[in-house]
Amino acid sequence: MSMHAAIDIGNTRCKIGWTDADGIWTVRSAPTESVQADPGALMAEAPPEVRAVSIVSVVPAAALVIREFLEAPASESDGRMDLFEVLPGCRLPFEMGYRTPETLGNDRLAAAAAAWMEYRGETGVLVLDAGTAVTFEVVDGSATYRGGSIGPGPALLSRALGSGTAQLPDIMDLPGPSAIGRSTAEAIQSGIHWGFRESVAGMIRRYRSELEDQLLVVATGGWAADLAQHIPEIAVVDPHLVLRGAVLLRELSARPVAT
Repeated sequence: MSMHAAIDIGNTRCKIGWTDADGIWTVRSAPTESVQADPGALMAEAPPEVRAVSIVSVVPAAALVIREFLEAPASESDGRMDLFEVLPGCRLPFEMGYRTPETLGNDRLAAAAAAWMEYRGETGVLVLDAGTAVTFEVVDGSATYRGGSIGPGPALLSRALGSGTAQLPDIMDLPGPSAIGRSTAEAIQSGIHWGFRESVAGMIRRYRSELEDQLLVVATGGWAADLAQHIPEIAVVDPHLVLRGAVLLRELSARPVAT
């Protein structure tokens, strides 16, 4: 029986994931740079039954390398891999209200689609993807993608602080329970992490206020679990939201268009 996998190509890491019969995800990842050099190593992590792959990428060069690898069968008996890629022109489950959809990151599109299709209720959804960057996506209650925001995550904040000052070290350790740092290292930890958490919480409040909508908040990315411990407005943490979105958009594209 053939299986379907999804690949999420990010700026720093590339993930491949697939689900079992119960819908449970198995995910493997590797640095994007190494995957670009040897895409076969990432695909070797997937079961041999995988014959269809959905791709979402923010690194066009890496996506090209992976597509070329997948389009070349390993043997005559393998046949061609059935490929789908999330792109700005693909069919969506909502109306597009973004002024420049051609500039919208494919990972943002996949995350918004997955949150809307899987978790929406009577309100719109606010998608938070907290990794290297932190992005927000809004799909309102009328099923229109309204846009969002893009800002730095903790790693970028730490690097900016370290490179822009002469005497401050690059520190990424999580802070203690107090925002008051009693040493330079603790002060940096507090400023980066508590500042990041408060920034995210403040943006959630601002979005809800501007739209006059409670907006179900769905979080993903490497910092999602930490943020959910400190921000009660986060209702759902889905670590595989972008992979899920790639699969759902593929399925949507295959459905007959209602007339």
